[in-house]
Amino acid sequence: MADTAVKAETAPPCAAVSDSRECPAAASATGSAHSVEVTIGTGVKYNNAEDVKPIVDKLQGAYTTVRFSDNTFGIAACEAIAAQLQKNPALQVAHLDNMFTGRTLKEIPQALGALLSSIADHEHLYHVDCSGNAIGMAASPQIATFLKTNKSCRELILNNNGLSPEAGGLISQALSEGSLDLEVFCSQKNRWETKGIVHLAKALKGLSKLKKLDVSRNGVGQDGSEDAWPALFPALENHPDLHELNICDNYVKRRGVQALIKSLPHYKSLRILKMSDCFCYKRHAALFLEGLCTGAGSQLETLYLDYAEADSKFMPLLLRALKCMPNLKVLSVQGNHFSSEHIEQLRECLGEHAQILDEDCDGSEWSTEEEEEEEESSAADENDDEDEEPSKIEEDADSEHEQTTPGDEEEAQSPTDDACFTRSFRRKTLSLRGMSNAIGWLSSCFGCLQFRIY
Repeated sequence: MADTAVKAETAPPCAAVSDSRECPAAASATGSAHSVEVTIGTGVKYNNAEDVKPIVDKLQGAYTTVRFSDNTFGIAACEAIAAQLQKNPALQVAHLDNMFTGRTLKEIPQALGALLSSIADHEHLYHVDCSGNAIGMAASPQIATFLKTNKSCRELILNNNGLSPEAGGLISQALSEGSLDLEVFCSQKNRWETKGIVHLAKALKGLSKLKKLDVSRNGVGQDGSEDAWPALFPALENHPDLHELNICDNYVKRRGVQALIKSLPHYKSLRILKMSDCFCYKRHAALFLEGLCTGAGSQLETLYLDYAEADSKFMPLLLRALKCMPNLKVLSVQGNHFSSEHIEQLRECLGEHAQILDEDCDGSEWSTEEEEEEEESSAADENDDEDEEPSKIEEDADSEHEQTTPGDEEEAQSPTDDACFTRSFRRKTLSLRGMSNAIGWLSSCFGCLQFRIY
């Protein structure tokens, strides 16, 4: 059995995403000047109330933060902990991430539900992290119930929870119906896809105090990207405190870029924009840079454009865009086709105060075959734009969570994990060096497999 520890520390000012720090507003309300954290060891399996008795004993003292991460808890164990958590209204931070490794989908909803219901009424709770748990659609109702009940949470972290478009719709609806004023919402590495993002966009309209939004790696594919981002970006225009926006590793095509450029001037407080691995074709990256040249992103201090399919032909356009961003301090262009000379030009343009992240820049140019593929795809996009009918995806999003059959779910979902892998693999083969790296990566995978077998 791992030891349980109680740690006290003086709380610095509340950050955008808190860890074990105490929020000043909550501190003044509770009359406490210190953040007291209850932590336990990692890698331990707790099945019943007897197993968690040492933890329950520690929870009888004064504390503002609990951390149960990287262990595995059964239903009875969670119910015993929940009974004690309910008795401490001073709780401010709950780290409930990676708590159910090896547990079944029948156990997780009841176990997670017991913990969330025990802290739902706590008036000083402002940070909840449920990342790394297999929530999916099975445990999404427990998350939704918490969001409708709690009135104090400001920072919600739901990374890598296996959330489908339907689960995303349920959570988004709860955010709309509840009274939370979220300042931070992170939901990386899920499966929100296009319909889930459309659901979320409607919920975010009412969260005017939002400071950070992270929906990176959510499987927004080519087919749906033209619907997802034109719904999301305008929904954030009336958020005066929005400081950071991360949509990395999702497709962003022409309409998405145009919507972002149109909305950027409304994001007065936006300082960090992460757009890495978003552009499947270089024309979309060029369109984004052209928009920046109009001054749309002049307020930005950090810009991520990794794996944007950019090569030396982009340099004049990129340099012009950078001149329109006088406050830029960090520029990330990793994985693009820039040589050391190009990177030096960027340094001269930004000045000594700026930081440039340039790993995996190989300096190679696009091949003739790649240029032909780009032109064919561009022509296909133009034909699609001429022939396409007005999108009905927002209408589908309104009614989807009300009635959906298993067959409908399969048809509704766009490629996610397989599509992302295929896209990433294709990008790694855009140059000879990329192909070499890809082959080496596959070889190492097979090597590890052989090692484990023998």
